[in-house]
Amino acid sequence: MPSAQSSYKVESGKLVKIKITFDEKIMDLQILGDFFLYPEESLKLIEKAIEGMDANSDENSISKIIEEAAQKNRIEMIGVNPQAIAKAIRMAIDSV
Repeated sequence: MPSAQSSYKVESGKLVKIKITFDEKIMDLQILGDFFLYPEESLKLIEKAIEGMDANSDENSISKIIEEAAQKNRIEMIGVNPQAIAKAIRMAIDSV
């Protein structure tokens, strides 16, 4: 199973880091960075929403899942947005 990492600087200057393990599906995902989510523990909810997705999913599909998880769980993102996280995930997968 391939593992990969990526870093992406959001326009606001915040950094999104991804650690990911995948085969045909995204198996394990860790989202890190110098941004904030409220409530703080909500990052795991976003990671779990993405795990199990097809590793070939495009940025828009990944971003939509993140947006849905954020709305469902009333997550406030500060310094990052779903598109930036999705871009960092695609960068990591595409680097392998």
